[in-house]
Amino acid sequence: MSFKFEDKLLSALAKCEILKLPGMSQYKDLPVKELKVKMNEFCKTHGLKRGSKVKDFISVQKKVDDELFKNGAKRCPKWHAKVEE
Repeated sequence: MSFKFEDKLLSALAKCEILKLPGMSQYKDLPVKELKVKMNEFCKTHGLKRGSKVKDFISVQKKVDDELFKNGAKRCPKWHAKVEE
């Protein structure tokens, strides 16, 4: 019986698995303890609780990215216009 990566608990991830999460690859030089601190800060900030799985993290990260992109496009109309050209 094997589990999909998305079904793993965040607390059970190894360093290489944490780095596969969206937004975490930028921390590749940090030790695993600091990576888990960064991941836990994100989880706490965005309402993920104990027992959260990788799929929960990915879902929240996608919502955060979508919101940032949506708000960024509204704040920077000149930049957005350049992209469309």
